Amino acid sequence: MFSIGFPLYAYVNVELQDCILEKGKLEEIPTWFPGARLNYAENLLHRRDDGVALTEAGESGVVIHITFRELYQRVRVMAAALRVNGLKVGDRVAGRNRVLLNISDL
Repeated sequence: MFSIGFPLYAYVNVELQDCILEKGKLEEIPTWFPGARLNYAENLLHRRDDGVALTEAGESGVVIHITFRELYQRVRVMAAALRVNGLKVGDRVAGRNRVLLNISDL
């Protein structure tokens, strides 16, 4: 992983600007990492090993572990399906709560 002294923002590939902290709009609430960029999906998918990426615990008590390798494969399949259906870079995808369930399999 990373050792003490290794900045977390470097481990998760946050693209920083020149400063880490600046005065915010409200004096008591500073702005951390102004102008920084972080791609959550990119950081979650950078590994391809059998370590646990996600853990799902259903209401029935069943616990499911999804590895980084499985997650990457699922994302590849979904991305291919979206491209086949005409999705292009810059398009937005939204899902309704009744249709897009908060579980790993549909």
